[in-house]
Amino acid sequence: KYDVQIRDFGPSWRDGIAFNAMVHNIDSSLVEMDKVKSRTSKENLEHAFTQAEKHLGIPRLLDPEESELKMKTVRSARTSLNEQYQVYEELITGKEIEEVNYESLKDQWYSGLISHTDSLINLSEIEILEESWNNFINIMNEWLWEIDEKIPGQYGHIAKWLSQAEKWFKQVNLKWYQKPSGTEAMGFCITVNQSWRPSSAEPPYSPPSNELIDKLQNERLEIFGTNNQKLNSIRDDLSRVIDNEKTNNLPSTLIDRLSTRLSKVTGYEPGYSAVLNAAKARRTFLDILYNVNRTETSTGVRIRSRRRESATGFEYRFCNWLDLVDGNIHTETREIVNGILTDYQLCLKTEHIPEKLDQCKSDLCKHFNLLTKIVQYDDQLIPKMSLDIIQRWQDDCEMKWNIDKFNQLIQLGERIKQRLTLWDKLDHRVRNIENWLSQFEDSKFSENDWFNRRDEIFVLLEEANEAAHYLGESADHHRLEMFRKRIEKLESDVSK
Repeated sequence: KYDVQIRDFGPSWRDGIAFNAMVHNIDSSLVEMDKVKSRTSKENLEHAFTQAEKHLGIPRLLDPEESELKMKTVRSARTSLNEQYQVYEELITGKEIEEVNYESLKDQWYSGLISHTDSLINLSEIEILEESWNNFINIMNEWLWEIDEKIPGQYGHIAKWLSQAEKWFKQVNLKWYQKPSGTEAMGFCITVNQSWRPSSAEPPYSPPSNELIDKLQNERLEIFGTNNQKLNSIRDDLSRVIDNEKTNNLPSTLIDRLSTRLSKVTGYEPGYSAVLNAAKARRTFLDILYNVNRTETSTGVRIRSRRRESATGFEYRFCNWLDLVDGNIHTETREIVNGILTDYQLCLKTEHIPEKLDQCKSDLCKHFNLLTKIVQYDDQLIPKMSLDIIQRWQDDCEMKWNIDKFNQLIQLGERIKQRLTLWDKLDHRVRNIENWLSQFEDSKFSENDWFNRRDEIFVLLEEANEAAHYLGESADHHRLEMFRKRIEKLESDVSK
């Protein structure tokens, strides 16, 4: 009708008329063909690509600014538009479902993207193409799930279940870890007195919150059932309806596609479940170390407060114990030390924190080993980057909790007990010295009375000074100095 002729893969496409004609054939309201021949090639290309991207969901593969279009680039763009045209035409004319060759369309579109990368000059353009491909896959999956909703009978029940499973895989793929923000968090191995900071609770590639992981795990249980009972039931259902020829009133290509999708779901489930379980172990590990006030947002886990008071996890407690035994708690008293010792014993004997951290590491190792075995069979059966990220988690867990840290924890307990013993010793010596000095100061006494107690008082004062010296600034050194002066005065009074 509009006398558009395409004789080759090069010049016939450069003026943009052929691209506009294909868009017009898909939806005539998007292009006025009468105006096409009066525009420049650049204007035609820009118009066709804009309409295709905006209204048909077809990503741009060419830049109209380029004066020379490479042959492969043109071919990839033409192929992608041609495939889109075929699908739209079949859907509009109401042809049978089997004519929409979903897998072939995806492969050819991807081939077009691969061809186009020959002309790429930097990684940013590759990332843009990859994003375009992913967007296209998402669109195709949405179409596929729409088709599932319209399939009747027992096949429809199976198709809807497949949609649920595939949507769950998509959610796990998107949410099982958080993309790094570019800011490296401070970890335990850096500066001990800063390792409690809430920012350490969310190092790069951290899993989402426990709430979100639990939600995904509950959805998995709902879809696949305990021990994959529902998955096995769906497989049996599909085999049964396929064997029953009387119910096979759907296109064979559709039935084959259901079988293929079910095989993929069966293959994907172990790896995706293992990744989610690994994320659970990692999140539990981080929450034990940094039990901070957190919230789940649309962009990931965020810490509500960065004040020290908001951190109550093991890492904060560990640093608090270190501060105590190093004499860095300037308000230290016997009561404070006793409270810290109680907290230490609670951590080990009631909460069993070391055992829980060991269990998290063990679970991570187990799930990582399973993923490694799956990859040996087919590396497409697990989420991208999962081995690298979980290996990163394992390394970080080992760095933050290991046999050296456990031994240090045990030694901390001994030092806390030793410190409490010294406080008891200091308090006992101070009371005894005060009692003896008060008695001599408040009453008349003989020289013999004083010399009978003098050595004992000096021993008590020496032991009190030793304990105070070990305890540091927290001890009442001024009071001990006043004891010394009071003793000197008593010595002077006796010699008169």
